[in-house]
Amino acid sequence: MINHAEHQLDIEDLLKEPEGDYSAHALAHKYRLSLGQAVALIKVHGPSRTKLDAILAPQRYP
Repeated sequence: MINHAEHQLDIEDLLKEPEGDYSAHALAHKYRLSLGQAVALIKVHGPSRTKLDAILAPQRYP
């Protein structure tokens, strides 16, 4: 008997990039940006997941 749950692809798994870098598609998907906005952010700040998350994460106010 085949377990279809084991064979189901998850979109988040497909969008993950190795080595902590974002692709433009993954960045656009995570932060609901247009592809052009994601490309521009990566061009300016580089593809580092850590750096882009810090820039795009909502800021907490006291």
